[in-house]
Amino acid sequence: MREFVYLSETKLSQFRSDRSPVPVPGAVGLTTPFGGVEVTSRGPDAERLRRRKLRQVEKYLAAQADWFTAQGLRPGRWVRYEAPLRVVTLRGSHQDLVLFVDPAPGEDPEYDRESDGRLLLHGSAHHLVGGPPPAVDGPSLGYHPGAETSGGSFVRTVVGEVVRALELELALENGASAGAGGSAALPGPGVRDLLRSLDLTGPEVSTAARVAGYARVTAVLPATDAVPRCLVASPLGVEYHSGPR
Repeated sequence: MREFVYLSETKLSQFRSDRSPVPVPGAVGLTTPFGGVEVTSRGPDAERLRRRKLRQVEKYLAAQADWFTAQGLRPGRWVRYEAPLRVVTLRGSHQDLVLFVDPAPGEDPEYDRESDGRLLLHGSAHHLVGGPPPAVDGPSLGYHPGAETSGGSFVRTVVGEVVRALELELALENGASAGAGGSAALPGPGVRDLLRSLDLTGPEVSTAARVAGYARVTAVLPATDAVPRCLVASPLGVEYHSGPR
């Protein structure tokens, strides 16, 4: 048996076999503002085919993906990861964005030795399996300056730009038109600030669970003299891992 915290059916549907697709019982076509989609029933046959598709994709990725600590990773590459992660959302209007955060440096020395850096996974709360995660305040994402400076318009902080970029990527993955905003750059300082803020929201008793899965690289922030490398990625799945460390 397998126990998932998160499973992106959007990512799963992006993998296409060279062979003719197997028809899914109960599938119907729908037209949405984001284009045509196929919606499948939740019957036993559909669920069996979905599990088979997941096994096929994981077999493919097992031969293609790099380990998440590998050097030379680039955006778009798939990685295999295993790490203690806690899941959170940001309070307010950004709760559709879910974040999986690894322990802060020094919090888990064994993990520090294994990873040699930070791992931040981001996805859609719609793909969570189970109840909603804890919502945290997080850092300031923007402010309204006085009318005398910019007419009172909303100004994003560097962390706000990070959240906007991650939300745009989710929208594009789910079929939104790039013309509606396009992908946005992921500012490295904003990612670091976001991590620092999330580290401060950690509970007194750790809620991080050992999980594993595959994820597609969004960005790699190189290490500096002051901070470790940080890998930002979007997961196909996040699964409880009970094997040996």
